[in-house]
Amino acid sequence: MRKSAAVLALVLGAGAAWALTPGDRVYVRGRDVAILQSTATNAATLVKLQPGDAVVWRGADKKKPTWHRVETAGKSGFVYFANLSTTP
Repeated sequence: MRKSAAVLALVLGAGAAWALTPGDRVYVRGRDVAILQSTATNAATLVKLQPGDAVVWRGADKKKPTWHRVETAGKSGFVYFANLSTTP
């Protein structure tokens, strides 16, 4: 069960990336979503965002495609793809 959930997460992460072009604007879905310095879950938080906050999408990480690089407020970092939406 755990393995199939991980595979599903990878497929969904890749699918979201295919629909976007680097430079597209995407929006934060959750409260206190942390933009992290790296894809490690214990990475330093660069900034916390709120629902509807806009960020610039730069692409999915090649090694961990469920993590996506974004830019906001002059900072560039990573956010888990499920926290992003194409609509505010």
